[in-house]
Amino acid sequence: MRKLDLAVIESRWWVDGNSSVKGLFDVLADILVDNPSAYHYEMFNNAESLREVLFRLSMKRSVANIYIAAHGDEGGIYGAATNGRMARRRNYVSRIRLRNILHTLMKERSAKLNGLFFGSCLFANPDTMDYMLGAGDQRDHKIRWIAGYKTPVNWMSSSVVDLFFWNHYYSIDSNVGELERVQSVAAAIKRFMPGAHHDLGFNIYVRRPGGTGVKPLINGHDDA
Repeated sequence: MRKLDLAVIESRWWVDGNSSVKGLFDVLADILVDNPSAYHYEMFNNAESLREVLFRLSMKRSVANIYIAAHGDEGGIYGAATNGRMARRRNYVSRIRLRNILHTLMKERSAKLNGLFFGSCLFANPDTMDYMLGAGDQRDHKIRWIAGYKTPVNWMSSSVVDLFFWNHYYSIDSNVGELERVQSVAAAIKRFMPGAHHDLGFNIYVRRPGGTGVKPLINGHDDA
């Protein structure tokens, strides 16, 4: 039975009770390949648990794309929600820590990933995307693209964009090159939901030729 080469990694959103993106991806997988379990799902609490999950997934050649769902800010993402400012900061994964994890993952463990999608507020801003994807020797981690939001986003509204992205991505012939694939997704989002991507600050970033910074594939208010 066909499976999606996708891993969904999610933090706990709330201290009391919880929402989850899992049900959304169950529906997506069921529609795409008639199997609601046709993707990998895990949760993380902090930087160490995220590192462990990513390192373990690097051994699975069936995983080529990762969606990370978590609260975020301009410089990082948050693990499990907890009471108290100090406890919350302990669960924080800075962009420095995340980039170092990815660097080790790609260079030392020879993991192969096409893209990362951050279902988080604020994190996918041009400065952080350049830091994550286009800066210095991080070019050798070979991730092709990173997608996400540069504004504070509503959970439900962003979920619509998330599902549209992955539905279109996996509806494209797998023989198409990765850059052409995400370019097609970007064009479909611009055409079908121009207001949504603009208001939510959504973009897909790739490296510029020669590795000199990053290029946003969706024009508009997200361009830098």
